[in-house]
Amino acid sequence: MLWLGFACSLLITCFLSTKKSLMQLLVCVLISPVLLIGGQTVRIELVFVPVLLAISLSFRPLRFVHAFTRPCSIVLVGWLVWIIFASVLKGGVCIFGSVSWWMNVYGLTRLLMVFWLFSMFSWTALEVRQLFKLLALTVVPIGILSLSQVLGINVARAYTVAAYVPATSPVFQQQLEKEADGYVFRALGVFGNVSPNAFYFAIAAGCCLLALLREREVKQTILWLTCGLFCLLGGIATMSGTFIADFPIIIVLCLWLSRKCGIRKRLLVLLGVLMLVVTVTLGIVYSIPQLKIQCDYQVDGLLSGERFKSRYDDEVGVTHEAVLVLSQNPLTGGFGREMDIFIGDSLFTHISYYGGYTGTVIFAAFLVTLFINIQRGGGCAYGTLWFLGAFVFGVSTTSIFTLRLSDWWWAIMGIMSARKIAHPFYKKKTRYMREGGTTVAGSIPSRLGQTCTGGD
Repeated sequence: MLWLGFACSLLITCFLSTKKSLMQLLVCVLISPVLLIGGQTVRIELVFVPVLLAISLSFRPLRFVHAFTRPCSIVLVGWLVWIIFASVLKGGVCIFGSVSWWMNVYGLTRLLMVFWLFSMFSWTALEVRQLFKLLALTVVPIGILSLSQVLGINVARAYTVAAYVPATSPVFQQQLEKEADGYVFRALGVFGNVSPNAFYFAIAAGCCLLALLREREVKQTILWLTCGLFCLLGGIATMSGTFIADFPIIIVLCLWLSRKCGIRKRLLVLLGVLMLVVTVTLGIVYSIPQLKIQCDYQVDGLLSGERFKSRYDDEVGVTHEAVLVLSQNPLTGGFGREMDIFIGDSLFTHISYYGGYTGTVIFAAFLVTLFINIQRGGGCAYGTLWFLGAFVFGVSTTSIFTLRLSDWWWAIMGIMSARKIAHPFYKKKTRYMREGGTTVAGSIPSRLGQTCTGGD
């Protein structure tokens, strides 16, 4: 019923305001449970991304053409075409009869649809802040669910299995078995796995910090602090090396992105509060023997390199099968192969596996083009955080291909690619006309600043 409620709400909102429906879609992607139809799990984004794209196309076809013909989009389409061509080249035309191949192609195509949907519109700075405020607000229910999973609340765990754990995922059962052996149950959140949950809390914490460095209203500051606290508690509940290693990197990245804000006092205060909260939290964690053992295990694994060995080692790493296939097919990769291979919890393995090294070069060209576009548009701090954060967490997660979080990454990159870049002459001419023929020194007119996502 909850899935159907989200679906009806999305359709109604789409006809009232397309932008609001897109924001609502991202929230639904994070918190909506799966729908079971004939033993198959149906996620809300699998259905409504093409539906929203079709509705947007029917009303604004020229906007889609403009978004489709941007340099970022052209390179991205080339990447998808190469992946399809490479898989057909390796597997032959008989691959068209494979249902699993078509599902994999649709999975990648849907992410491109998300990118096109969000790049069809110009997003103001206020709308971008509202989007990330929605992301921060989702931290509260997901954080409560994650903490409830760790505390062993039966209702939370039963709801997790019914609504968020994929039928093919053994992770939940593995956590129960480890708990029976004396280990702490690690929070899976709504992602069905630990590492994506850690990625979510850490990247959301970065967004909260960026907002706090700019916020002036007391009520909004309290809101961001509350969401940031849930990010910290939820991240620690994962007991994941991903959170332990990458959370400090995200904090440093946020501070670097805010280096020009001219708010040194606020920065020092926030750092002091953050250090105090982290110290108190670690004190509580290390006062509980089970939590201390789990935390020490993760820290020791990171310092000794064991966490990386478990993923990347040629013999015992979970990526070794994918690396073997890639070494046998370096140019075309392994996309569309029928054999059951676990590609691994690594973004870099996934990108290489999809289309081989040729596909990797094409995708790298897309990333370079996108990053240049972001910086030319003023370098939105939120967009840069998500762009760089994807590769920080890509060492231990699939980040931009992760269930639920992938839609956010591609949507944010679509927003960044749609940013309007006013030509300096246009700014000067507009100011000249607004001031009655007299050029005036100062900032660009507020009207221009409101047509792009700059100012963040």
